[in-house]
Order: sequence, then C-alpha cells, then structure tokens
Amino acid sequence: MAINLNSDPYFDDFDGAKNFHQILFKPGVAVQARELTQLQSILRDQIAKFGNHIFKHGSVVIPGNSYADLAVPFVKVESTYGGTALNLSLYEGKVFVGATSGVEAYIKKTLAEEGADPITFYLAYTKGSGENIKFVDGEEIFAKENFAIRATVKPTASTGAGSMAFVNAGVYYVNGTFVYTPAQSIVISKYDSLPSCSVLFRIVEEIIDADQDQTLLDPAQGSYNYAAPGADRVQITLVLTTLGLNQPINADFVELMRYNQGN
Repeated sequence: MAINLNSDPYFDDFDGAKNFHQILFKPGVAVQARELTQLQSILRDQIAKFGNHIFKHGSVVIPGNSYADLAVPFVKVESTYGGTALNLSLYEGKVFVGATSGVEAYIKKTLAEEGADPITFYLAYTKGSGENIKFVDGEEIFAKENFAIRATVKPTASTGAGSMAFVNAGVYYVNGTFVYTPAQSIVISKYDSLPSCSVLFRIVEEIIDADQDQTLLDPAQGSYNYAAPGADRVQITLVLTTLGLNQPINADFVELMRYNQGN
C-alpha cells in the first residue's frame, strides 16, 4: 500500500492536477519541509508518467527473470546437533559433505521447523560417491570448509524433491518507480512437485529513519551536526512470496507465475 506523506511531519500535499512543475525559492522567505519533499514528488510524478507509457505495472526492466524448479532435492534434518539448536544462517549457501555417503551438496535454501515438518534443506547435489548420489538416512553432514558446522539427517524418509521459485537480481517497474530487487528464492511446495499457488512480489513501502538505519546519521565528521539524525527515507522492497490460487491478489502484489497441480 502506498504511503500517505500528506501528514505530520512531511505535509507533502502534492497534487498533479495543479500542474505545478517547478518550485521557485525566494530570498527572505523560509524554506518549508513540504517544499523540499515536493521537489521529489514532482520528479517522481514525471518519471511515473513516462514509465506508464512504456511499461506495465510489474514489468521487468533489467532482468531480473523469474523461473521455477519443480524437482529440487531436499533432506530433512534433526533440529539440534550435540544438544544445540541449529543456527540455520550458518547452513544456507554452503557445500555440505555426508560423513557416511561421501556425497556433496550445495544448500540453496533452509526452512525452519514448522508444526510436524522438521528443518529441511533444499539442495543441489554436486558430487556423488560410488553408488551414492544423495545423503542417506541417519548420517551426519558437515560443512566442507568448516567441519564444526554439522547436522544429523533424519533416520527415516529423509530425502525427496520439492518445488522452488527463483528471481534473479534486477529492476522492476512498480507503482511508477523503478525498483531494484536482489536475487531471491522461495519454496512453493515443500515435499512434492505439484505446487498449486501464485508466486508474487509483495510490494512493501515504508518510511525508514535513523533509528532503524544508522547510515542515515549525519556523516560529516568534524561538523557540529555529526552523527545527528536527518531526513527519513521512503523505502520500496519487493518480497518474493506465495498465495493460494483462491486468494485475491490486490494492488500490494505483482504476480510472476501461477501453478495448478504442477502445471
């Protein structure tokens, strides 16, 4: 949902119907905060008018292509190792080796334990060993570059294939703005290749201040205002997500792909 900036403390009452295209400052007249903000609103309005002529809402401007893989190998693991809960941030993006199987796999995505579903790693197997081409039930796995990062594979029915969607880094045109998004991925069906859902970007608009982002503090070291809070920022983020096929898609979303029983 678009942020309403026509409120305290921004007072941005920009109205495109008035056809104000330039703000002219004058000596001896105080500069208003709303005037500084409206400078940007005028420019954004001009960019949006041009962009709407060239692009549809949700268009890929700089790929940014999206795709899905409906056969991503997974392995289910125990929630603890050596009595300590797994820190999933240590596992994603690393190559792991099976202590028993000798198999190697790159971990693309980790999902936390949810209800009856255990912690699950989604993989790309990179090396087999003899007849073994995947991790085996009950074995320990460890990070190839750090043997201390380990996990234990579930003792039964631990492996299979699920479905994931991916978006490469790129720029999308949303709500009259060209928005960059980094590469993202999401699991769209945990344990099978028959997803039924829409894969979308959720458009998140929010105001960020110096309390939330320390880089917004004044960087002019040696000045009386050094490290003081300054202007806030409007941040637009595209978050890859899913919705069920029967759920309504409102203006806060951009649909990228849709699956019905894997089709």
